[in-house]
Amino acid sequence: MAITDLENMLTAVYLRFVLRDVFGKMVPGAVLLLAVSFSIAEGNGSAPLWHESSVVGWALFLGIAWILGFALQASGEWLGLLRNEPKNLTRQAFYEQLIEFHRLTRDDRSEAMQGERLLVIKEACGNGAMALAAAEMLWIARALGAGAEIASRATGLIVGISLAGGVVALWWMHHEHVKRHNDYVMMYLKSQGHPASAR
Repeated sequence: MAITDLENMLTAVYLRFVLRDVFGKMVPGAVLLLAVSFSIAEGNGSAPLWHESSVVGWALFLGIAWILGFALQASGEWLGLLRNEPKNLTRQAFYEQLIEFHRLTRDDRSEAMQGERLLVIKEACGNGAMALAAAEMLWIARALGAGAEIASRATGLIVGISLAGGVVALWWMHHEHVKRHNDYVMMYLKSQGHPASAR
């Protein structure tokens, strides 16, 4: 494959929101789905969900994971834990400047890809934090469940605390990239002399 073809493919992956769907929705959704599957399997002795290896099974798994990614994001925004736009901007103002950014970068792939990259990181970290938090609660509930041995409970608490560290780190990175993405868009609009950059 020629370098130009590879560049075009990577650009298409970014600009058609494929990476945002994969890392921002499917991966967090898969984490939650696997955590639920593992919890159920451990409880009744059945095989975990990911042991299903058929094409239909994997397609169903990825489809459910993608939908759960939206549910995680909606839950996070409803609880006030995740944000789509900075606190100093209304949603309308945020989308207006985002639309203008996309219009101005229509012929500037590098700038458009950088903006999309920051959005991918923002969504992946935010939804990932929500997925890990849910997985942590399931893990602790299983570890502290009736009949669990003391050693198992101690291990469960240690793993739960470790997961909590991951949740906090991802949550912080989410909010950091909310700011970074907006700063990047505003800086680009300012470089183009657009009035939205004065807000």
